[in-house]
Amino acid sequence: MIITPSPMPDELAESYFGRVIRLNGLRNEKEALKVFAEWAKFPEDVDHKIYHIEYLSLMAQMSLPEFVCRHTTLPFRRSIASYYPNLSHGSTENYSMLKWTGMRPTRPGAYFCPACIKDDQETMGMSYWRRDHQLQGVMSCEKHHTALSYTGDKGAFLKAPSTKFKSINAINETWAKSIIENTYIQQYLTISRELLKSDKPIDVKIVRNVLRSRTEDKGWSIKNGKCEKPLLSDLVARSFPREWLATVFPDLLDKKLGEKMHKMDGVVYLSTLSSSVAAYVLASCVLFENADEALNALVNPSIETTEKRVRNTEIAINEDQLQAAYIRAKGQYAVLQFEISENRWHIFNRLRAMGLPNLKDSDRQSTLNAATAFFVEKRSLSDSALIGKISIETLEDFIRQVGNSFTATLMEMKPQGGRGTGVARIKPLTPFEAIAMAG
Repeated sequence: MIITPSPMPDELAESYFGRVIRLNGLRNEKEALKVFAEWAKFPEDVDHKIYHIEYLSLMAQMSLPEFVCRHTTLPFRRSIASYYPNLSHGSTENYSMLKWTGMRPTRPGAYFCPACIKDDQETMGMSYWRRDHQLQGVMSCEKHHTALSYTGDKGAFLKAPSTKFKSINAINETWAKSIIENTYIQQYLTISRELLKSDKPIDVKIVRNVLRSRTEDKGWSIKNGKCEKPLLSDLVARSFPREWLATVFPDLLDKKLGEKMHKMDGVVYLSTLSSSVAAYVLASCVLFENADEALNALVNPSIETTEKRVRNTEIAINEDQLQAAYIRAKGQYAVLQFEISENRWHIFNRLRAMGLPNLKDSDRQSTLNAATAFFVEKRSLSDSALIGKISIETLEDFIRQVGNSFTATLMEMKPQGGRGTGVARIKPLTPFEAIAMAG
């Protein structure tokens, strides 16, 4: 028999896990899981491994989807998805998703509000970690309007936030206030908090088309290629304070003006996630007048946008025909032949999504020869590059393009990895690191 308290409103799953451990006098996480297994009495023939989050939902007397939606940050992290977009958050149809992303933090550090701790202890005699405080970009408590504090203690969430941690950083009050007063950041936080309330993701293709339509209306670049039009990534980079951006989407910090960045600009032309959900929220902030307008457009896309999407993206040839044409052209997009009137870049995007990239060959270099040597003849990476007279880096980039679909799947399972161009995602900074960076 174990004590199973009810989770508190907006309590983080890890915080609830820690409370159960402490209330039952358990020594550590390993011992707790053993006791939980004996208590839960799952059938021996259960067809999957039981994870922390499933035990916690049973203790909370909630369905798994309900617990995931109320007590984890997964609803935000997976609010826009290309991998199983029709599955509700916490769905039992994909346990591997819960294994890899169920209780993953959204940013480095464990954040808390000293005023909330004081209130909790005065009213309940205990304190807990709040889910809202862990969202990327949140620097102050929405209730008390005071700056948050955070600790880098790796096991912090399993302890009470009132614990005397060895290292605690208080976010600068003046800086936190400037964050609250910034219009763009407030839009970002409002959209993020609404997405956190979702029970299932929005298909990335729907989001892409909404953002694409808005970007096109403003006369900015919407194509995956060279373009003289203004870039969405440049607008985002100059609209948000640099220090705050470092804690949410640090990839933009070193971006050169006029240089396309697929992780950000790709939100309007890629069929799979360009990077994290943060990129789509940041883009929405600069494309719409306010958070309500952005949320309404994303959740309820207009008939005009939907019709435009169908008109622009439906192609009267299937994947087998696309592959056959690709083979005839020996992988060179420039010589592809189709008896249709659709924009060719739509076709190119479909080919890339199928893992069939452009084989840009010349008299002196041959990606085709290198790829054949690597994939068909099973030669080493270095030998294959030598045969094609291309660099190993070029061949590596090509291989990553071929694995686009698999990369998208891995990104959903383990978001901190790299994707798209194969460039690793830069780790967000803590507020202390971001302010120190700015000097």
